[in-house]
Amino acid sequence: SETGVNLTASILVFYSFALIAQCLSTIMNRAYYSTKNSIIPFASGAVAVLLNLILAYSITSYTAMGVKGIAFAFSIASTVNTII
Repeated sequence: SETGVNLTASILVFYSFALIAQCLSTIMNRAYYSTKNSIIPFASGAVAVLLNLILAYSITSYTAMGVKGIAFAFSIASTVNTII
């Protein structure tokens, strides 16, 4: 249906913001692992997972974004993971 297509398109827009962060995070994690440093990728990943859970719950519960809020929360958490 047209409604489903529009919803899927809007969700993909929010996920597309995370593409650059996910690519950079993967490269940076490999750089840390090559220097035998696994603490920083683990810690930043743990922070990102917790942030993703908190944001996804908060956005879907307290805003009208609905399912799009999950994609938005993932994009924010991915960006924070890369920055850390």
